[in-house]
Amino acid sequence: MSTTTEVQSLLRFLSQDARLPLSTAMGKIKELQKSSLTNPSLIAKSNLQTIQSALGDEKLAKQLLTAAKRVSKKRSSEDSALPKESSIKRRKNIPADEKSNDAVLFERSFCIPDAGATEAELETIVIITNRAPLVLAFAVTLLKYTMPWQPLSSRLSLAQAVVGLNSRRKALSLGLEKGASAEDEGWGQGQPVVRLMGNTIKVMKRWGYEWEECSKEGKVGNFEFKDSQDENMGKDNVIADDAPKNDSKGDDATSMDSKPQDNKGTQPPFKPYKSLLHSNLSSSQQTHPSSPSDDTPLWALDLEALRSSSTTSSSKSHSSSSISHLPIHTPQSAHSYLLKSFKTSSSSAPSSSKRPSKQEEKHRQEKNLALVLQALDLLYASWAPVLSAQELDRRTWGWYECVRPEVKQGVEGWGQRGEVRLGKVLDLRR
Repeated sequence: MSTTTEVQSLLRFLSQDARLPLSTAMGKIKELQKSSLTNPSLIAKSNLQTIQSALGDEKLAKQLLTAAKRVSKKRSSEDSALPKESSIKRRKNIPADEKSNDAVLFERSFCIPDAGATEAELETIVIITNRAPLVLAFAVTLLKYTMPWQPLSSRLSLAQAVVGLNSRRKALSLGLEKGASAEDEGWGQGQPVVRLMGNTIKVMKRWGYEWEECSKEGKVGNFEFKDSQDENMGKDNVIADDAPKNDSKGDDATSMDSKPQDNKGTQPPFKPYKSLLHSNLSSSQQTHPSSPSDDTPLWALDLEALRSSSTTSSSKSHSSSSISHLPIHTPQSAHSYLLKSFKTSSSSAPSSSKRPSKQEEKHRQEKNLALVLQALDLLYASWAPVLSAQELDRRTWGWYECVRPEVKQGVEGWGQRGEVRLGKVLDLRR
């Protein structure tokens, strides 16, 4: 039987090298497995009749055989040109997604140490930032509670997609950008979607990515990995897909009780909606035998980058499924953006005539991020026992609007920094 890594590699070959639409590629995996054609090398060594017998399509069989021979020839020439290396050095060149043993290290590289501040200390802290990184921090924390089965790298990717979509909407409203978005033009069509903070996000499944070892400790850095296995969750609990408003406060901003209450030990544990991804797939994707389970790790696709990089194909729908490397919102860029975006307010900074060094400033910004995440975590932890994942998602934009920095209207306010008072975040608790 093929391992998940073999299935992942075969799917990658079919969708990227053989340039089959993703839905077609998924449907051909079992047929190829039955004929023991589980990798490009075996397909290249086979013959057209065998492949055609397995797939039942002569044109498709020729396409696969040609692609397999091309890939095998390329790999052979690359291997012969490479100098001999130790197995350890060669292993470093393997992407993290293909090395389950390194998944824990990969996830830990994105963790932020706990700030360790008391609530009284958080009440007085003022952070300077602009709006986009605050949206990112809200989205990452939200996903910790609504999709805890996703690894931190996936949560960062999904959260970065939210920031990108909201920023583009705002840029269009200010006249800084013009024209239809990549999604409006049909890029990424046929990909599964998730809905987050009013946004529909096209995603790609990270086949074979095994990160369970990272969750066994329960908590890594400032992000908790929960094991949610409740089969009795309501099937109608789907995240709302109404787009957030950028300039006006929604009902969520005024409909909640802002008085903090102590609810320790008084509420049942929060039940995240396990079928969030599954509920947003088309019926054919839901029933397809090759579809992964609901807890499959995800990458958020960067459709704007996909459109920009696809200049050789005349068909948009074909390009979005056959491009060699589907661009994603990387967790590295989201993590880096968070780390450098939260400055210390002059009212919160220690009094000193000496200008901090770059290393000291970097340390301060990392601590500031940890403080912001700690405050947001306290907010979500207070509501999680009594609200569904759907409702947590619905309220998030209103909470963000209550605490976001005040900036000038129009183009002047684009990217402008302002104050975020963590005490206001804590005031939103249940």
